[in-house]
Amino acid sequence: MYLANGDILLSGARTFDPEHAASSRMEKNAELWVLKKDLSGRPVPLGEHCSEGPAVSRTRMTIAWTLRDKGQIFMGDIVDENGVPKLVNKKLILESNKPPLRKVLRRRTFVRRTRKSLFSAATA
Repeated sequence: MYLANGDILLSGARTFDPEHAASSRMEKNAELWVLKKDLSGRPVPLGEHCSEGPAVSRTRMTIAWTLRDKGQIFMGDIVDENGVPKLVNKKLILESNKPPLRKVLRRRTFVRRTRKSLFSAATA
């Protein structure tokens, strides 16, 4: 997914085993990474795991991601710190294991020109 500055946000495991391809997509293995738009180096890990793909703002360097196993959705900003992308302002925005939700959450997208993120919830 393309970030507002043109860099690419990746979600995947540090290593890939074609014999067990599905394991690279599991939350315990899938991490968030940033790849420079000019492809000048290796992807840089942001230090966060995720379920499925994250949501990316079109106008800001803001992302949202889900930890489905924990029933949580987070939001944070990616900043450039001496040429290295870093995740800051991490905030828990929703937790489904607390009433009234108790649902399986899936982060969807950002609402244009706002800091609001859409999500869906389904019964587990």
